[in-house]
Amino acid sequence: MLIWAHRGASAHAPENTIAAFERAIQDGADGIELDIRDAACGAIVVAHDPTIQRLAGRPGVVASMRASELAELELSTRVGRTRGMPKLDDVIDLTLASNLQLNIELKGDVP
Repeated sequence: MLIWAHRGASAHAPENTIAAFERAIQDGADGIELDIRDAACGAIVVAHDPTIQRLAGRPGVVASMRASELAELELSTRVGRTRGMPKLDDVIDLTLASNLQLNIELKGDVP
């Protein structure tokens, strides 16, 4: 049986962030599930929602923002705060170094 961390260890750190993925590694997950979207600059970023409202607390559409803007956002959930929506490349590097499996969900619902 494999243990999958849904959007990383989202019960302990804001979902789909490096903090959540690092916590999943620390907790011994076999793999992580994450969601990806296109950013305005052509980069692929890790984000579940089409907007930044829920995690960043302000309006904005992921697809209309550059990856560098998304990386600077202050993200907050009931379990904590962290900075930035990561690019998929950064998460792949992290998971390869940790020998984790990835389950990637492609998102495309732009409001």
